[in-house]
Amino acid sequence: MKRTVLKSVFSFVLAASLAVTGVFAAEPDVYGKQDFFPEDQRNITIIDAVHAYDLNPHTASYTSESQILTGLYEGLFSYNPVTLEPEYALCKSYKMSRDKKRWTFVLREDAKFSNGEDITAATIRDSWLTLLKTPNAPFASLIDCVTGASDYRNGIGSMNDVRIEARDSYTLVVHLTEPTEQLPRILCHHAF
Repeated sequence: MKRTVLKSVFSFVLAASLAVTGVFAAEPDVYGKQDFFPEDQRNITIIDAVHAYDLNPHTASYTSESQILTGLYEGLFSYNPVTLEPEYALCKSYKMSRDKKRWTFVLREDAKFSNGEDITAATIRDSWLTLLKTPNAPFASLIDCVTGASDYRNGIGSMNDVRIEARDSYTLVVHLTEPTEQLPRILCHHAF
């Protein structure tokens, strides 16, 4: 009798396992490559809990705001959506000095604001300087590695002490207090 019950239970468990496997098994291409339609890329739809959004890239601090800002703005670098490694955005190339304390960024010449105005090295410099002087900017300290940035942010130094230079319209030179190899990762952040 025990043997019959055990066989019945075993058979039931085996049948249930096979049935569940069949139900949850998906065709290989169901989750594979999806079609891309450029016309669908004109809208950003974000569904989130209701709260007032701060869409100033210098003061926004919630992940929901970051998600929106990342869709609206680009900095020198952006995160690759698959690997999350930095990839070029406004910047088309960069080089470091031998001591890794001077970074020279070459900007794309076709980069423009939505109103058609050019985005230049001076635009980026001015934005970063504004970030450093913005009260309650939660991520301003991320660029304290820039020479003079921490002192300026804390009201000790002047704007002229911050070593961010627009060498020409499309060349931005940044001097660091110490080598900061993670700078491209930092510059992926929406505040920059």
